[in-house]
Amino acid sequence: MILKEFENKKIYLASHNDLDGVMNVVVARYYLDYFCQSLTYQLFADKDFPDLDWKDIENADIIIFTDLAPTEIMCERLQNMSKEIIVCDHHATSNKYLNNWKNSYYFDNTRCGTKIFYDLLSEGLRKNRVLDEMVELTNIYDLWIDTSLAWKKALEFEFSLFGHVDWKRVLYSAFPPSETEKHEKFINICLAKAEKSKELFFTDFELKKIEEAKDKLKKQYEECKQKIQFRVDGQGNKYAFISAKTKVSLVANFLMKEYKEKVDYMTIWNTYEKDSLHISIRSLGNFDTTQISEIWGGGGHKAASAFNFKDRQKFDDFILGKIHLL
Repeated sequence: MILKEFENKKIYLASHNDLDGVMNVVVARYYLDYFCQSLTYQLFADKDFPDLDWKDIENADIIIFTDLAPTEIMCERLQNMSKEIIVCDHHATSNKYLNNWKNSYYFDNTRCGTKIFYDLLSEGLRKNRVLDEMVELTNIYDLWIDTSLAWKKALEFEFSLFGHVDWKRVLYSAFPPSETEKHEKFINICLAKAEKSKELFFTDFELKKIEEAKDKLKKQYEECKQKIQFRVDGQGNKYAFISAKTKVSLVANFLMKEYKEKVDYMTIWNTYEKDSLHISIRSLGNFDTTQISEIWGGGGHKAASAFNFKDRQKFDDFILGKIHLL
């Protein structure tokens, strides 16, 4: 049983800040909180996570990465530290340089990061019914299995995550919370549900936030539909460009389905953060978006990837349609 490997060990976990990433923390805390000596975790908005806490890593016995992977430069530093390292990830771009990490790298592009990590920790154990459903909903949402009978609930579960973030503190506080602090309430509520409930349910507060999220999604979709731009890249691929500050993946997916005869892929400028240079790329799976994101220093999945422009002039030129990504 793999849990024995964590007994009385000091563990550091790095994960992404989306539903898949945050649920890895829930899984880690459920299985490891009372088993290991200590569990320290950090959530990161960017997959290259520049603020990695190397002091915590130096003090840890086991270092875990979930729903993201250390960069090649980080890999070299980690290997020189002679630490036990576990990577549970499903991004093909990382697989290219981590594939030789035998017995410590768990890659599977048919499961989300949470599902990979959960299956690893729960192997041979009796499953918690509520936690098991939360993991499955996360897997359905992150892999975009919109044909699933549980798709609607998976969306609502994702909406509940963002409903628990204190957005006033995030936007207006002189001391805004870290990515980890932003999601602590959701993590604790998920743990409480897993430990005390027989069925997964949404609280009245969550139901209210879910309805608000649905309204925002509808409004954002209508705004994007009004200002969508259709373009052709340098290789003759048809694509669309929109800017959106919320529900980027959902809006892009809805528009891709509506205009599937007109576009091969869609590019989205995420305008939530001021001065954002972040570009998301989406397709319905018929176009590999990573062939674009990797050129610009990003990565992700075949149907969903992203990158940050490092050159402001090139970013401005792309937004204005003067240049293309391919």
